[in-house]
Parts: sequence; C-alpha cells; structure tokens
Amino acid sequence: RGRLVRIWDGSEWIVYWSDNPAWICYDILTQPVYDNDFNVIRFDGIDPERIDLDKFKEWADFCDELVPDGKGGYEKRCTFNGIFDSEMSLWDAVLKVCEVERACLVWNGSKLTVVIDKPSFPVQLFSVGNIIEGSFREIFLPQDDRVGEIEINYLDEESDYDRTVLTIFDNDLPNSKNKLSLNVFGITRENEAYRYGLYRLYLNKYVTRTIEFEADIDAIACTVGDIILVQHDIPEWGEGGRLEAASDNTITLDKEVYID
Repeated sequence: RGRLVRIWDGSEWIVYWSDNPAWICYDILTQPVYDNDFNVIRFDGIDPERIDLDKFKEWADFCDELVPDGKGGYEKRCTFNGIFDSEMSLWDAVLKVCEVERACLVWNGSKLTVVIDKPSFPVQLFSVGNIIEGSFREIFLPQDDRVGEIEINYLDEESDYDRTVLTIFDNDLPNSKNKLSLNVFGITRENEAYRYGLYRLYLNKYVTRTIEFEADIDAIACTVGDIILVQHDIPEWGEGGRLEAASDNTITLDKEVYID
C-alpha cells in the first residue's frame, strides 16, 4: 500500500489509502499538500473547483462495483496499483491511469470532467430532421487489421510482482492469427488483466464502423461521451422528418408515414 489520497464518500472528504483509479487520478490532478493532521494547506495542481467531482464520484463507484472474480467470488471491477518511478508531466500521469480503467478525461469549457465507458441510456435522437443535409458519412473500418489474440503483460501480485503474460483468444474472427501485445500499467491481478484483455477484444470485434454528421448548435443536447440515437435515410435506419404544422389535436408531417 502506497500513497494516501483524498476520497469523497458522498458527504465529506477523508484521507486514506485507496486503489480506486478515480481518486488516484483526482490526487494526481490536484496535488494536495497536507499539514501533520492531514488537513489540506494548498493544492499545487489544478484547482478542485475546476474538476467535475460528481463525475469522478460516478467513476469511483463504477470501479468499486463487484464483479465475478472467476473463482466463485467477487472483486472490484477496476483497481490501480502502479508505481510512478520516472519523471513525466501531470497530464501523462493521469492518462496512464485512465488508459486501463475505461475512462477518458476531457475539458468541458474550463472544467475537467471524465467520460466513463459503461452502459448508459441514450440522451437524444438525431435524424434527417436535424442533421444538416449532405453532411452524413458512414465509414466502415477495415477487417484485415483486426486481432484475434491479445497478450496482456502485467505484474502479478500472486507471483511477487513478476512480469506475467496472459493470452486471450477470439476464434470467431476470420483473421484470428493476428496478435497484439499490450503492457498494462497498474493492473496486478490475473482476473482484472483478463477482463481488460476481453474488453479490448470486444472493442476490436464489435466497433466496425463510425459515422460523421453536422447539426446546428440548437439541435445538440449532448456532450462528449454521451450515447445518442441516429436515424438517417442513406443507411435506411428508420424514418425521419419534420413537422409542417400542428393544432390542438392534430399534427401534419412533411411526408406520408405508415403507423402500425
């Protein structure tokens, strides 16, 4: 166990050891300086007022959720147990933590928030009614470069932190012999290394295309990391359009629509 960090429990700050990636990131970002009683004298990093505490608490709770450990029990989803033994910038340090903990830091205006890669609900729908005409593009990602085998290199706490290689396969891909080797920083448990490797394999397998489009600022009610729904006529994703008129009990659409 290493550095003591500040942890927000929902009602107050406490100073304690933690392997939660969210509070480790928060500590690196703010760099608090304490007196002998662990009261904060000052912050040598980013002013905490410029950090989205609610999102960091959400990230911390996501990491602390218990998931099956593969041995009949449960363990935290994500932990971080890494040693910074070389000089680097503050930003590079927090990115090393985020890299393996399913999160990304982004600036929202003058405030730093975190995007968490986890299940959530769509926040809005974009359709031909609010997508600028001619701006929609669908881009298919190449299949030949996809990997069917990932080697996870990590320091195993059960083997006195010797470097260990864990190999994960996906035989469903046609080019399953393609291999990728990843050095993960901060993961020290076999089950967590396996979950991270499986997560990367699923990204590699299921993220098969991207889309681009433009919309007027008045039509955008989402931010970076939000899940959205998209309707468009080019890939024939549903039907969309606009209202031409409306009264107290009727609406007029811009085209004929069959309603089941």
